Amino acid sequence: TENIQKRMRDVVMHDIYDIITKERNNIKFQVTVSCIFRKTLQEWVYSEPPPYFKSIPVKTTTSMKLKEILREMYLDLWNQIEEYIKNGSGWNLYKLCNIDVQVSSKLYMIMIYHHKKTKYQLTHM
Repeated sequence: TENIQKRMRDVVMHDIYDIITKERNNIKFQVTVSCIFRKTLQEWVYSEPPPYFKSIPVKTTTSMKLKEILREMYLDLWNQIEEYIKNGSGWNLYKLCNIDVQVSSKLYMIMIYHHKKTKYQLTHM
């Protein structure tokens, strides 16, 4: 799970940072993470559909700097995942599916590819 945690941190702190900084106005945004889990004692059993974990919506007009906001979002999301595992779900984190960023009325889907560069696309809502 260390590699998954690092990958998630990199996406939130770098890819999402790039997306948010390209917006010209003060914006409101929210991050959603989708993960696949695998049963601890039955490794052939996967979570279907994948659970989603959501951050609290944040405005860039707050007094916090964007890097600090993203760090707090990442920590909150990672804590949600750890709580899901810790609360007796019987699941282990297997991989990240995608990370979505909703920026005002735009939705960016960040696809997670193992051993490849992360790619994101803008989808209109």
